Amino acid sequence: MHMLVTLIMCAGILVGRLLLPDKLATGNGKLQTALTLLLIFSMGLSIGGDENLLRDLPVIGVDSLIFCVLAMAASTALVYVVTRRLFDKGARK
Repeated sequence: MHMLVTLIMCAGILVGRLLLPDKLATGNGKLQTALTLLLIFSMGLSIGGDENLLRDLPVIGVDSLIFCVLAMAASTALVYVVTRRLFDKGARK
């Protein structure tokens, strides 16, 4: 399924780069904004229809906090490692 989504996205990129004239690019941006708002609205409907949402909210919050902290820690560690390697190599030359 993920491969299909990736292939469709790549096809859209190719069509946009090769076949979409500049005049349509502006309209395409407006269409994307409208469809994004529709997507957010439909997600809100789906979430609002969940009867267990209020009961599950603390669990969702804790899971979100853990995900956020781990993502920040991983990003910080990766930047630290890459920066140390780049600057150490640059200082040795």
